[in-house]
Amino acid sequence: RYGSVRDTVIGIQFVRYDGEVVKAGGRVVKNVAGYDLMKLMTGAYGTLGILSQLTLRLYPLAAQSQTMVLSGTAEAVASAALQIRLQGITPVAMDVIGASNGVRLVGRFQGIAAGVQEQVERFQAIATDAGLTSKTVDDSSFWSSLALQLASSTTVLCKVGLLPTQVVPLLQLLEKLPSGWLGRLHNASGLGLIALAGQEPEMVDTLEKLRSHCTAHSGYLTILQAPAGLGLEPWGYTGNALGMMQAIKRQFDPEGLLNPQWFVGEI
Repeated sequence: RYGSVRDTVIGIQFVRYDGEVVKAGGRVVKNVAGYDLMKLMTGAYGTLGILSQLTLRLYPLAAQSQTMVLSGTAEAVASAALQIRLQGITPVAMDVIGASNGVRLVGRFQGIAAGVQEQVERFQAIATDAGLTSKTVDDSSFWSSLALQLASSTTVLCKVGLLPTQVVPLLQLLEKLPSGWLGRLHNASGLGLIALAGQEPEMVDTLEKLRSHCTAHSGYLTILQAPAGLGLEPWGYTGNALGMMQAIKRQFDPEGLLNPQWFVGEI
């Protein structure tokens, strides 16, 4: 419902390579005009400027929040995930979560009590039609526990993106690989995180297989966290925008002072 980090940044202040302070956007949404420096700086990893101030869009706390987990075969989960995308249900979160114990579809609904109930009933109806079982879980502890597992310092953490129809096949591919993994991917966008645990030689082979699958389906795999000396290029970028990114880097940081060789193509 709320989009990604870049969708919540409506104002920004950063320090240029020469020490000048630049401001863009505003304190309210209507003041945001011109070139969108907010989205450019989000995800630049400090290669274009040093962020010194952010203005974020906020939302009120929901009156009620409920999380439902659908379990069953991977094929049934994929069918239900497709129906969710087609029927226009508006959850706060709708994620396909995979681990060594199977694939699940998890929905989180927030709002007033009547609205939450109506959304949950539609979600359960889709589960029944797909042959999935549904259960309610503790709302806050489920999501906080999931975040902690994905952030574990003992894992390799990857950000992935691919066609939403290929999310479940990606998790099925992981099921054939050594145990010790957890994936959380957004049902609508195909973006998400995969955490892996294992020995280094096996890990490199696993990452190459996953990256190949993502690339073959209009996506990518970027390594966010890994042991030193893993021996695998982290970005795996194969798009056609590298020249443009290098040109933007030269405009914002002509002397190459800001986080050199940190970004794609050693930008």
